[in-house]
Amino acid sequence: MEFQEILSRYKRIVDGNLAVFLEGKIKNANDSFLKTSYSFLKEYALRGGKRVRPIATIMAYKAVGNSNEEKIYLPALSTELFHCSSLIHDDIMDEDSLRRNKPSMHKLMEKYFLRKSDEASYNGDIFSKESRRFSVSMAILQGNILYSLAESCLIESDFSKKMIVQAVEVANNSYRTVNHGQMFDILLAGKSNLSEKEYLHMAANKTAKLIEGAIEIGALFGNASLRQKTALKNYAINAALAFQIQDDIIDVTEGMKKRRLGSDIRKGKMALVTIKALSKANKIQKNFLLGVIRNKNPSESDIKKYINIASQTKAIEHSKKTALEKIKMAKSCITEAGLKKESLKFFIDFADFMVDRRI
Repeated sequence: MEFQEILSRYKRIVDGNLAVFLEGKIKNANDSFLKTSYSFLKEYALRGGKRVRPIATIMAYKAVGNSNEEKIYLPALSTELFHCSSLIHDDIMDEDSLRRNKPSMHKLMEKYFLRKSDEASYNGDIFSKESRRFSVSMAILQGNILYSLAESCLIESDFSKKMIVQAVEVANNSYRTVNHGQMFDILLAGKSNLSEKEYLHMAANKTAKLIEGAIEIGALFGNASLRQKTALKNYAINAALAFQIQDDIIDVTEGMKKRRLGSDIRKGKMALVTIKALSKANKIQKNFLLGVIRNKNPSESDIKKYINIASQTKAIEHSKKTALEKIKMAKSCITEAGLKKESLKFFIDFADFMVDRRI
């Protein structure tokens, strides 16, 4: 089976199991608002997405020799639910009104509030409208609920108690590290002298850790050897870093993303492209780049000029080379795992997918 066929097949499996799991939570909810809340979570979780993490969990489980793949379907959902939980909270922190071209969770909750209640304004320390206070508060709680559901997928799985405890530890460590990465992302926003090393450290925490955790959980439940776990872990770190760098490249490339061109630039996020451009730019270019990063509402012409400078300074080219270096390292690591031929091919193709994708 070809790589894209494998992705499509397991995406359908993950989506089907995710729908059944969340539908069960809707049916078991004993309150009309909770039913609405879980309905929002179901719609949010199922609205597209590549399912990279749960598919990685399934394939890691299969790769170390386990043939009963249906057994891993439930715990694989945990990695997608952890991811969705972080996305809900990300959208609040980034003040994004859309997620996958549909309203973000806090916007869904805001619309719900305005259908049910009258708006009220007040002078609060954080909010000035009742709809905003309600929607953001509810979205935070929705993200928390998804986290608990993710743990349930591990706890309710048909594996030994020892394995489940270990998997929960992996998941908790991954999620905590992702939060560390998000803290660094916020802390470093707009920093003019951020180094490539600092950026890669942040990305390894924020982006790579969930993918690493997803693969680690699959390997753990598959009863992988220490050698296999180590090789898969090192593979995941490098492949996931390439995934993040490719996301940075997509953000500054027209026609490659469903989101607005330069969406991360508009938020002041420090991507590898930006860091390299700042290090290579002349004084006038550097001042312009910093001005755009720190501007909450840059114009379209500013974004295009920003991207032109990134191109002129070869920052985009450098980012592409760095991503490819990470992929080369990932492939080198996975060959040390002693996987079956078809599994090895999948993970090599999976690494290439990290930099070949256009969304």
